[in-house]
Amino acid sequence: MDVSFNSCRNRHCPKCQHSVQQEWVEAQMSKLLPVGYFHSFLRSFQELNTLVLQNQALLIPS
Repeated sequence: MDVSFNSCRNRHCPKCQHSVQQEWVEAQMSKLLPVGYFHSFLRSFQELNTLVLQNQALLIPS
């Protein structure tokens, strides 16, 4: 005999939301392009602030 409690519908509950979470992850993965992804970080140096502020239209994409 298995005891099964009522669903709590809490998104953190592994029993209640695991299948919903898996479906969401699979849906998001299917939207990705078939290429490698990486994260990059560009540091803005203090000395460049004046240059960027004076040339925003040229240096900051809209």
